[in-house]
Amino acid sequence: MKSQYWRGFCTGAFAQQILDKEEFTLEELLEEDDIVQECKSLNGRLVAFLRERSTVEQLIKYIVEPPGELDDPKRTYKYPFTSCEVFCCEVEAVFNTLLEDTDLMRLLFSLLDSEPPLSCKTAGYFGRVVSHLLLRKTNEMMQYFQENPHILEKLVNHVDTTSVTEIVKRLVGADEQSSIMFMPTYAQWLADTPLVNLLLNRLGSSHSVEVQTNAADILSAIAHTQPSPLAAKLTREECIGALFTHALQPGRAVLVAALDVCIALLEPKRSNAELLTDGSPLQESARRAKAEAVAAIVNHLPSLVELLQQQEGVAAMSSLDTPYGLLTPPLGRAKLKVVELMAVLLRSGDVVAERGLVGANAVPVCLELFRAYPFNNLLHHNVTAMLVAGVARPSEGLIPYLFEHCKLLDWLTSLPTEIGSTLEGVASASAGVSAAESVNRAAVEAYLAASASWQAWLAAELHPRQDVENISKWQCGRPAATDLAGIDSDGDEYQQNDMDLGEIQGMQPALYHRYNVVDEGDDEDEDEDDEGGAGGG
Repeated sequence: MKSQYWRGFCTGAFAQQILDKEEFTLEELLEEDDIVQECKSLNGRLVAFLRERSTVEQLIKYIVEPPGELDDPKRTYKYPFTSCEVFCCEVEAVFNTLLEDTDLMRLLFSLLDSEPPLSCKTAGYFGRVVSHLLLRKTNEMMQYFQENPHILEKLVNHVDTTSVTEIVKRLVGADEQSSIMFMPTYAQWLADTPLVNLLLNRLGSSHSVEVQTNAADILSAIAHTQPSPLAAKLTREECIGALFTHALQPGRAVLVAALDVCIALLEPKRSNAELLTDGSPLQESARRAKAEAVAAIVNHLPSLVELLQQQEGVAAMSSLDTPYGLLTPPLGRAKLKVVELMAVLLRSGDVVAERGLVGANAVPVCLELFRAYPFNNLLHHNVTAMLVAGVARPSEGLIPYLFEHCKLLDWLTSLPTEIGSTLEGVASASAGVSAAESVNRAAVEAYLAASASWQAWLAAELHPRQDVENISKWQCGRPAATDLAGIDSDGDEYQQNDMDLGEIQGMQPALYHRYNVVDEGDDEDEDEDDEGGAGGG
């Protein structure tokens, strides 16, 4: 017990004792917990031993070769874990030994020759090592992939394993760390490979749900790398067509994931604003790719609108009992994602998207879903975003479509009162049109003025609700504030000027003591100060 107690205070001593021996084995070092700390501190003798080819080879074998049923528990758990940690210390000499030896690299990637599914533990160790290599030795790793392009297909064959999926994401520069080090030449080479087509094929119904989900996740990550050659390839009509072909198959198992890819193509999260300066080649490339994606997606809008109009619910749940009532059928993620895609299309500002939505008559269908599901906030958010984008767009044809064909004002004023509170944003956007051009503002104001039902709804519903929510008009003693510039958000005075409470509208003298605005002890304190000052003088 004494040796175990003092062992915790001797960091590095036991690994050093092993290194002091004339003969020792790798296994002896792997059994010591402090070997990882010694690697991070770049112990010279330890690094010299670990960089030897035979040592690196044995470390890789512990990671990629599955243990036997009769093996020692240390071989099953301890040695693979510690070997992985040694590589994750990112020792330059160890990485160089691995990358400069083709046989060692072949041994590392031999794990991909196994039949799926891979062991989660083994794949996890493998994924960590390869990810660190891609992050710290990007040039060498990409050169190895270019010399061995068949590895890409092997990686895609194992996308059912999350660790391999993360490797592919880092390979295409789709995560935050690798995107910093990722060179455009690598993306161009990847665009010339069949990687995108291989991932699209994994969306087919013949593959498992895990394969479909992870493949779509990688495609979404690629779409977020815009502007890049790999993302531009994904915007082509044939790729979008293959995406919807798999998405609209019976069962629609990958519809939500496929629509996520489309949304990512139209609104990438990681577009570099500094690179997309006006007139730059990257900006033109991104604009062309986005226009191509919009044109390809619009071709499938009729099928998506038809999906919204279908009445069958989710196969596993045809009805849903909620506090509001029985939803038959519930909305489902698929329809919600379709509405989100339509809102993104209209928000894109593309004329082709506008014409496609008008031609497919998508807006009235979305308005009816809004009415049918009065407490689905996500649905309401997307429909509101669609209407706000439509009203604010500088388009003379879209305004008559919304107000005449879709009867937007009649729809607003006829909604049930229990969901009327959710419409304030829509109503304000329709009435204000602050982002629209002057021709739109004039047209919208003309429609608003000509609608008797709208004027009645404003007087009966919207204005009273705004009055209730206007805190400056509350009669509970809260200052109605004609000029509260000297008061911060907490109600505390931060300026030197004293605030005269009598000048504040709504603050009656009788309310001073009710809300402890005036402290009776203030006068006593002032008198004491005056007496003290007089005495001191």
